[in-house]
Amino acid sequence: MADTSRTELPVDIPLYEGLDGDGHEYTRQAFTVGELPEHLRKPALQKAARVLGFETIRYGVPLYESAGMTKADARKDGRAFLEYRGEDLPLDYFWHR
Repeated sequence: MADTSRTELPVDIPLYEGLDGDGHEYTRQAFTVGELPEHLRKPALQKAARVLGFETIRYGVPLYESAGMTKADARKDGRAFLEYRGEDLPLDYFWHR
């Protein structure tokens, strides 16, 4: 039976709609997992985990915690992305890999 909990990511990064400081709407390409439509966040984190070599990456949790590290361990490690939370992870780190 196929895994129906997984959604494939589109080839192109989806658009994000937001408001600027003056309350005007704008549209641009999403930059982070948290800017993706909700249905794409879990599959994006699954792909990020595969690409970055993690068992899992969770929304709202720093990557260093997902790797079983402390914040001090992450800083010593030197990989800056370890301090991102799942929702703040830039899509450029994994989307097209």
